[in-house]
Amino acid sequence: MDAKDTTRNHRPKCRQKTGDKMRLNQTNIIGRLGADARLQTIVEHTVLNFDVAVSPYKKGDRPQWFRCALWGERGKKLEQWLTKGQAVFVTGEVSVKEFTNREGLSGASLELRVSNVELLGGNNA
Repeated sequence: MDAKDTTRNHRPKCRQKTGDKMRLNQTNIIGRLGADARLQTIVEHTVLNFDVAVSPYKKGDRPQWFRCALWGERGKKLEQWLTKGQAVFVTGEVSVKEFTNREGLSGASLELRVSNVELLGGNNA
């Protein structure tokens, strides 16, 4: 078998086969943290939660907020660097979480299960 045959069957981790269909759920965002990251332990698993605001394309529009969760040891290591105002490039799998607030109004939030975080420039809080 030559190299061409072996690379043809390679699939990136972010693509999953479901039945006879392929799916890809990967989102890249660039924005700034709205607050310092929060480290939690949930049933012996560590998760670092942080919120990222992505600037709108049109001036005057509100930013789009993403709730981000980074699981595992990398979260522990990054906690000190993910502070309010820090610019970040985040990659992960997005999902929509519906909720009802205290006033009884329903809404939705975008949540990102983080696979990669890169710090961009300085902290301009």
